[in-house]
Amino acid sequence: VMQDQAATLTLTSRAFYNNVLGEYEEYITKLFGYDKVLPMNTGVEACESAVKLARRWAYDVKGVKENEAVKN
Repeated sequence: VMQDQAATLTLTSRAFYNNVLGEYEEYITKLFGYDKVLPMNTGVEACESAVKLARRWAYDVKGVKENEAVKN
């Protein structure tokens, strides 16, 4: 059983085709009630995406001027 599980590649880059990624995305969006999902491989990717989402929210919702969301 462990050998069978180890022989299955469970984490791949989205740059490569993965025949179970679509099933996972459908399952996870239904489970949490979201319309989109963006799987990540690392914490760095997750943090970068969170910063991008926060900046987009600041521009679109809060009305921050473009390129002003990064200034200290």
